[in-house]
Amino acid sequence: MRRFDPGYTELRAAVANRAMGAPVLVHSVGRGVASGPGSTSESSVSNSAIHDLDIVPWLLDSPVVEASWHAPRPSALAVGFADPQLILLRTADGVLSTVEVFLNAGYGYERRSTGSPPGQCGRRSAGQPGCGRGHHLDAQRRGRHCGGPLAPQQTRSPPACRRPR
Repeated sequence: MRRFDPGYTELRAAVANRAMGAPVLVHSVGRGVASGPGSTSESSVSNSAIHDLDIVPWLLDSPVVEASWHAPRPSALAVGFADPQLILLRTADGVLSTVEVFLNAGYGYERRSTGSPPGQCGRRSAGQPGCGRGHHLDAQRRGRHCGGPLAPQQTRSPPACRRPR
């Protein structure tokens, strides 16, 4: 599904062309307002993280060879399951990737993947500034859920993610 988002296709092209060098780290973030009824630790991986588990090897054109799953104490809104979760992946080309799944983030819907190349400064695709806040390639999608817009109160970004206007 993410393979068809313009930001992700641009990011993949930039990675393939080595526009900023070879990536060394990839960070994927998936956050939602609130989990659905009956959510479990397993379903957050099979229904949400699965998109990032698909996108990381696709972006890098390298298969996953190692994976580990981690969870801190549950957030206040997660009842009976691990939320947030962090999955660490290593691909065959040696790139490390983090996949964050946070179904009960509360502030809105956010999909974002960034890749950190060594020693380059710049920005690709939509997203956060490159030089002032780290060097990365970025693809992100905010304010949409299941193909439709969220209500305005659900599209707020946390302060660290707000872009200057």
